[in-house]
Amino acid sequence: MTNFVSIITVNFNGKRFLKDFLNSTFIQDCPKENYEVIVVDNGSTDDSIIYIEKNFPKVRIIKSEKNLGFGVGNNLGMKRAKGDLFLLVNNDTILNIDTVTSLVDLFKKRGSRVGVIGAKLVLVDFYLPIMIEEAFFSSYTSHETAKPYTPDPFIISHDSGSLITEKVFIPLNYEINHGVKINLRIKPFRRNDFKIYIGEDVVFKGHLDSLIKDFNIDLDLSKEQVAKYQKNLIQNAGNFYFRDGSGRDRGAIIAANRQFYEEDDGQYDEEEIVPAFCGAGVLLNKKALEDVGYFDKNFFMYYEDSDLSFRLREKGWKVIYNPKSVIRHIHAGSSKEWSDFFVFHAERGRLLFVSKHWPRLKALQLLFKYVIRDTFGVLVYNLLKRNWEKIKKRLVVRLRVCASVLFPFFIGLFKTNRIKYDEVKSLM
Repeated sequence: MTNFVSIITVNFNGKRFLKDFLNSTFIQDCPKENYEVIVVDNGSTDDSIIYIEKNFPKVRIIKSEKNLGFGVGNNLGMKRAKGDLFLLVNNDTILNIDTVTSLVDLFKKRGSRVGVIGAKLVLVDFYLPIMIEEAFFSSYTSHETAKPYTPDPFIISHDSGSLITEKVFIPLNYEINHGVKINLRIKPFRRNDFKIYIGEDVVFKGHLDSLIKDFNIDLDLSKEQVAKYQKNLIQNAGNFYFRDGSGRDRGAIIAANRQFYEEDDGQYDEEEIVPAFCGAGVLLNKKALEDVGYFDKNFFMYYEDSDLSFRLREKGWKVIYNPKSVIRHIHAGSSKEWSDFFVFHAERGRLLFVSKHWPRLKALQLLFKYVIRDTFGVLVYNLLKRNWEKIKKRLVVRLRVCASVLFPFFIGLFKTNRIKYDEVKSLM
C-alpha cells in the first residue's frame, strides 16, 4: 500500500516565510500524486492568502477567521486532509529534498505501532565555528552572496584565568556553494599576541599593541574551505524533560542564561525512540491520532506536542526520531524567543502539561510554586529593590499566566493516566 502524505503548516502573518517554505514542499523527490500541501491560515492580515493563491495555486488553503493557535490550527488541517500520514511543519522551515521520502520509508520499516516520527531540525543557516584566542569578537561583515537568514552570530565566551577565548558562530546562507570573504573586527583587552582558529586550524596570528582601536582581519575562504568548515547547528533532535515539567530540545545548550545550539558532529545520528517530538517538523500517523485524540485545544502554542507525545506513549504508540530527515528551521521565527508572547504561552503550556501528566500532588506543588514564589515572590523582591522595569516586564506576563491557567489546570487534574513519582525523580 502506498501512503498518502498531507503536508500541513499553520500560518499567521507569515507571508515572509512562505516562498522558501512552499518551494521546498514542491521539490520533494517523491511522486507528486503521493502528497498534498495544505496551509491553514489563522486569520492573517498580511495578504498571505492572496500571495499563496497567486504563486502556489496547487496549495489547499483552509481559512480560519481568527488565530486558533498551533495545535487547534493543525487539528483543523488534519481533519480535512486526505492523507493517512500528516507531516506537520512550521511555516518558517525549509524541507530537504528527501524529507518526505525519508520519513515515510522509516514509517514503513518500523511497523504498525509507530505513532510519530520526528525529523532532525537544524538552524536554517550554515555556521563557521571561529575561535578567537586572547581577544574579543566585535562584529563581522560578509559578502552579499553569503547573506544568511539570521545575521546575528552566536558567541560563547570562556575565561580560564590564564587564557580567554571566544567561540563565534558566523552564519552563512545554507545554499552557499562558493568561497567567501569575511571581515572580522576584534577588540583587545590587553597588549598581547592573539590567534584565530576555524575548526582546528589556525587561520590568523597577530599582535595587539593598542587597547583603544579594534583590529580588522580579512579572511578569504575558498569554496573548499567553506565546505570543510561549515557546520549545522542542531535545534531539535527530540525533546526531553526536567522534574518541573519544563522541556528542552536535544541539541540545545544553556549558557549564561542564553540558549545556544550544539554543532552537528554526528552525535544525534542514531535512529531512536525519544520521550517526545517537536511539532515544528514531525510525521503523524492518522490511526494513532484516532486512538488517542488530536492536539488538546487548551494549549494555544507550546507543550501541545509534549502532551500528545505522552498520550501516544501511554497507549503503546512509538515516538521515534529520524536523523536522516533534515528540516532547516528559523527557530521562533513566528514568535520571537523570550518575547512576552513566547514566555506567556511557554509557561502556561508547561503548567497545563504537568497538570495532565505529573502525579497530582507534584503538579499542585509546581502550580503553587509558580504562583507564590515565581510570581508574587518576584513582585515583593523587586518592589524592595525598586526594579520597576523588571516588575513591569515579568509580573504582568506571570499574572496573565496565573489568571488563564487555573481553570484548565484543575480540569487537567482529572486525567487518570499519569507518570509515577519514580519517573519524575529520574528526570533531571
